[in-house]
Amino acid sequence: MKIAGIVAEYNPFHNGHKYQIQATRQAGAEGIVAVMSGDCVQRGSAAVFSKYDRAQAAIRNGADLVIELPCPFSCSNSEVFARSAVRLLAGLGDHLPAPHHRSCRSWGGRGNDLVFRL
Repeated sequence: MKIAGIVAEYNPFHNGHKYQIQATRQAGAEGIVAVMSGDCVQRGSAAVFSKYDRAQAAIRNGADLVIELPCPFSCSNSEVFARSAVRLLAGLGDHLPAPHHRSCRSWGGRGNDLVFRL
């Protein structure tokens, strides 16, 4: 299975993000994992929408898994942000859920930082 990783803030989620996910899928990705900043985004600014709303927008628009990048990394400069997100993606290895269902819900409720299709 070909899984693609996207590093993003989705602050806010817009049509360019939707296009990126669609193009990634059309390029052959069977699963798409996005690593996203939480309520605080790069350089410590507050996000326009909550991390839950932004993650749900990504899921509704084709991402299969959205993982929050922890605040110490998401609030850093772009080099730290990107390197940390790529390391997080690489660390997932073969431990990903199969992306084959269509409904969305938060896994574990609002207290959990992981959102994916169930």
